[in-house]
Amino acid sequence: MSSSLRGKLALSEPLGALLLLVLAVACAALLFVQERATAPRELPSLTLPASAVEQVLRADAHAARTAPSSPRARALEALLIEHGRIEAQGLEEAQRYQDRRTALAQSYRELIAETGAALALRLREKAVLELEAALALQLSQARAKAVLGSFAAVLAREGASRDGEIVAPVFVVRTLYKARWNILHGLTRDHGFAAVEKRAYYGWQALHAERISVKQRIDALHAYGLAGGEDLEEALGLLLLRQGDTAQAVRALDHAYRAHGGLRLRNALIAARQPAKDAE
Repeated sequence: MSSSLRGKLALSEPLGALLLLVLAVACAALLFVQERATAPRELPSLTLPASAVEQVLRADAHAARTAPSSPRARALEALLIEHGRIEAQGLEEAQRYQDRRTALAQSYRELIAETGAALALRLREKAVLELEAALALQLSQARAKAVLGSFAAVLAREGASRDGEIVAPVFVVRTLYKARWNILHGLTRDHGFAAVEKRAYYGWQALHAERISVKQRIDALHAYGLAGGEDLEEALGLLLLRQGDTAQAVRALDHAYRAHGGLRLRNALIAARQPAKDAE
């Protein structure tokens, strides 16, 4: 073989490899854009505005530093720790549990009468700081267990932890703890929440809490929307698909696709329409 021919062959090999790569990419792209009835397994992810989150963190830090420290306030904090300690131990008589819950709510009302509602609520932000210390392993084991109480079960139920490991953002975890604190003190779960906290609480439930019912997640999605949440139509469509409400799912996904476009939404819409076609 002549040296000139060998040179031409040597030059053609990289070119051939490049052409094969281009062809493979083109084929992959063609397959990617083809219409497929594929509903996404996961809902859109929770998004929170960073500036609003930072504002809440700063406000909470100030509230914790200026929380009431009167004998009544300290007694209420001690009762909450006692409640958590007994929760962490496990089973107890239902009546004793209910009596302590009643005492917590009553003591909190008495603190409000003493300090006013705004100051009394600062004990919650102080409790959240102690939660963060417990999760950061900055407390003794006994104290950490009392601070957490049954909160580990709450995290698991809400899908915020898996196999004992926290998977939710820290801001979501602290918001879930605030909701627990509110409930234990006789308040509504989102009492005193900033808009971004409602968005974190209900958005996590709607978009990520796989262990709660679809109906509860749809209700949470509504609250998430009122708090400024995003990707509502897509999330609603996918939840409705899980619930078996195909017609409403198609409407929601169609609205989302018309508003935002994208292959993910297009394929989800095709998947939602398929059962209706099969039933014809």
